[in-house]
Amino acid sequence: QELHLEKTMHIDAAIAQRCFISEFTKQSVSKHAPAQLLPRIIIADAISSLGPDMDVYELRDIGYDSIDPDIVSKNPLVQVQIDEYGGSFVLPHYGLCRPTADNFQSNLMMQNFVIADLSNGVNHVLLYDERGQGKGIHALCSLRLRHHLRIAKKPSSPGILFQILDNCVGQNKSQGIIQFFTLLSLFVYKKVVLVFSLPGHSHNAADRVVAHCRTAIRKENLYHPATIVERWNAVSSIAAEFLDHDDRDRPFYCGWEPLLSKYFRRMPSGYTRSYFFEIEQGVCTMRHLVKTFDSEAITTPLINVENIASIRRAFLTELWGSGVKSFGEGSILNLKLPRTQLITLKEKKLRSLAKKYFSIPVKDLSSYPTIPGKLQESDDEKETGAELRNKKVSRVSNGVVAPKPSSVGRPRKLVVIPNQ
Repeated sequence: QELHLEKTMHIDAAIAQRCFISEFTKQSVSKHAPAQLLPRIIIADAISSLGPDMDVYELRDIGYDSIDPDIVSKNPLVQVQIDEYGGSFVLPHYGLCRPTADNFQSNLMMQNFVIADLSNGVNHVLLYDERGQGKGIHALCSLRLRHHLRIAKKPSSPGILFQILDNCVGQNKSQGIIQFFTLLSLFVYKKVVLVFSLPGHSHNAADRVVAHCRTAIRKENLYHPATIVERWNAVSSIAAEFLDHDDRDRPFYCGWEPLLSKYFRRMPSGYTRSYFFEIEQGVCTMRHLVKTFDSEAITTPLINVENIASIRRAFLTELWGSGVKSFGEGSILNLKLPRTQLITLKEKKLRSLAKKYFSIPVKDLSSYPTIPGKLQESDDEKETGAELRNKKVSRVSNGVVAPKPSSVGRPRKLVVIPNQ
């Protein structure tokens, strides 16, 4: 009974947090930018967000996934967005006709990072394959920096970032990620607000963007990432890009953790129990839930607030050198951080993936890993199934009978029957 009560309390708190996010987001935005408009539904995880006579399937007709073009904010004062990694895609993509060789063989995995910009009504999808980089802190910081640098270069950039995140502690709430958002509060925004859903899948706007992407390529065979991106860009409100790992200017960098730890302090122990963070000029205030009273909030400075100017100068020098005087002057292409080393696929995966190459058009094979000659030779030297069957049948060689191979599985248990 206690376990049931505990689970019920957690589910009630999670539903309350998610239902409150939409209204809280609008209230926060209207406080700082009364004229800025947002979609009616930010996170629709509960039937209570629908009208009394509205069916759940009618959501697609009320701007559920995008903002109406008539109310898009050209220069929003508050940047409201949801970003996260969506489900991976595979190459080759067999949506129409699937060859037999696809069964039980490996695929080339394609990672996609989705940034659902609720302020401008644009859903950015960044696609790259598994050889470029993983999905850890280095990838997240690099891709987020690329996005926020573009915002910083606008003539009138927003002053507040309102970020809604899924509660994946290792990916979105690590020490390094909180430090990265502290960095944004020093250079791009005056204030950064982070709102996390309670554990459990939130089915937010970024997840729905991935669903639209899957629908766009549902009944096609596609073999090249550029072709997939082309199909996605045909969907309203989606702006997709393919980040080629072979490009010399690929925005994949590492070294973020030691750099951030050098200038920013660590969060206090137990901070992951909080789901609402406000970071202003390097000072973080965290609350358990968005409805937690101010008297229960915990405030901790993540930098030496008396030395902000020198920290800004030093960090800019670390990122771009002494020639860059402001964050807006920087570029993702000339960071001083080391680029992530390309990931080499294992021989077993290469050998398995190569069995699909016959079905891929020659013009698209350049986007797949080249199979080394030694792997091709080793495959040629392997005995065929017929040869193996002949070996099993012919157990007699030169008049000598080979021992019978042992059967697979556990040996039979001997049952001793007592004498009657």
